[in-house]
Amino acid sequence: MNSDIKKIVSNRTLIQTLGSGGVGKTTLSVVLGIAASKLGKKTLVITIDPSKRLMDTLHIRTGHDTEYVKELGIYAMMIDVAKSWEII
Repeated sequence: MNSDIKKIVSNRTLIQTLGSGGVGKTTLSVVLGIAASKLGKKTLVITIDPSKRLMDTLHIRTGHDTEYVKELGIYAMMIDVAKSWEII
């Protein structure tokens, strides 16, 4: 494992990736999640991207609270921001 990535994930409880579209946030998030999992941390990668890129990348279904990606040792979920802010 890259020592810079190990340093990032070993000392943190929460890592947030932000930026413009198309800069690699999804890829970086998955890499950091896998690295944290390999260090023995229970890992959840969350997206709010309505294009579902994380779910497509991990080949998992949407519509569930969390889904375990056994091959990578991480959990993933997508939050529907529009539904989260709906007023009943």
